Amino acid sequence: MALHPEFPTSPYAPLIPEHRWFPADETLRDNAYEKLLPPLVSNIRAEVHSWRNAGYPGASQTSVSLLQWWFETEHLLEAADGALSPFQYYFAQREAVETVIWLHDVRKARDKFDLLRFDASGFVSHGMFSEDWPRYVLKMATGPADYRSVVAFFARQLLKDLRMVGGYDVLYPRVRDFMKFYLFEPQSERSGDGRTGNLQSLRQMDTDKQGSKNDGESSSSENIRVHACLSVVPLHDGGDLEDPVVLRNLSEPDAGKILYDSFKVAMNALTIADTGTTRIEDHILLKNTRPFRTEHRPYLEAGKSIFTRIKWPA
Repeated sequence: MALHPEFPTSPYAPLIPEHRWFPADETLRDNAYEKLLPPLVSNIRAEVHSWRNAGYPGASQTSVSLLQWWFETEHLLEAADGALSPFQYYFAQREAVETVIWLHDVRKARDKFDLLRFDASGFVSHGMFSEDWPRYVLKMATGPADYRSVVAFFARQLLKDLRMVGGYDVLYPRVRDFMKFYLFEPQSERSGDGRTGNLQSLRQMDTDKQGSKNDGESSSSENIRVHACLSVVPLHDGGDLEDPVVLRNLSEPDAGKILYDSFKVAMNALTIADTGTTRIEDHILLKNTRPFRTEHRPYLEAGKSIFTRIKWPA
């Protein structure tokens, strides 16, 4: 899934619809672009792009004034030391606001039938939506992704899947180092477009080699994966986790599966299993038990408690 050669590197630069990313190889852009995006995105995105370039015709005066104030006026923010620095919205934020205004003011989309006119897939019907009121749902990426949130997601998911109640502060740096030093190719090995981050995992390399191994030798690959998760000694200089291509590859199902499987193997190898003979003979729900009476038991009455009145001396 390579990026278009003219895809901008700045999160503030306007994106041309023909240069937008989509989940497939560039060779499929001409005949599969609309089919691989959410059904309404392709047509609405192109319409909003033309509307923006034309100067927002058809929008109310209030909407035009707000758009010009938000996105075409210089904004300065004062830092703690008093210095002023320019502030600018990401293009994804701008496009989201423009889309809502365009749908409401220009195309006057008020129900699901109005929105379904922009379906580019041909597979969406009004019967899929039970609402009879307008609903605009926008998913926007506010600039470059942060690898820290990606690492945190994988760490939390591992704790949940392995039913662990703690250890996030220990697991987080291990997941980060695994992504940086083991999950991807060395930084010197670059793709044809000059970007890093081609997916090449330790698990995949071991799987390829196991075709010629016997059962006795294949156990060494499990030890390598355990070492990759628990060792702090890197295999190479590490990849650039800030690279948007690396972050995009981390969203691939293969990357998640490799990471989960490797850590589960490593953590299960450290787990002590109870092999005792204790077993559950029977069980009963508390709501199915019969009530029973208890014998009266003597007790001492407290002089002061939250259940008694305090008697003040006369």
